[in-house]
Amino acid sequence: MARGVAYAGAAACLFLTGCLSPHGVRVGQVDPLGWERADAVALTYANGDSLASRRVSVIVRYDDRYAFDGLPLQIRVTGPDSVTETVYATVPLRHSRSGKTVKYYDAERLWRDSMVLGRCGDYTFRLAHELPGGEAEGIVAVGIHVE
Repeated sequence: MARGVAYAGAAACLFLTGCLSPHGVRVGQVDPLGWERADAVALTYANGDSLASRRVSVIVRYDDRYAFDGLPLQIRVTGPDSVTETVYATVPLRHSRSGKTVKYYDAERLWRDSMVLGRCGDYTFRLAHELPGGEAEGIVAVGIHVE
């Protein structure tokens, strides 16, 4: 009997800490031969804590075909109450610029150091590049990291 209570207590602790964990990485693939600006990547983050302060970073995976030192992004955040905020950020990128698809690189840039998601529910992060010409070659995936 005591053993069953101990297992139930341990399971409850694991369940609670798993539900309260705010960490999450959401990544969406894009066409590496030419990511169109209109093809924004929509990523959903389920927020369960409306008081916690979060660190939110932007993630980019790319190859040597990407010809610039940074990726300018438009980030549109829509909360569960349909309120939308649009901001812009540039992720610095470094690579060898060999022009080949030999190696993939990952870059992560802190976007918000203390972001409070004020409502419980799903937040949608839409990421679109802001390059002139409307197309980004060599970008493989973009995403967010919430901690």
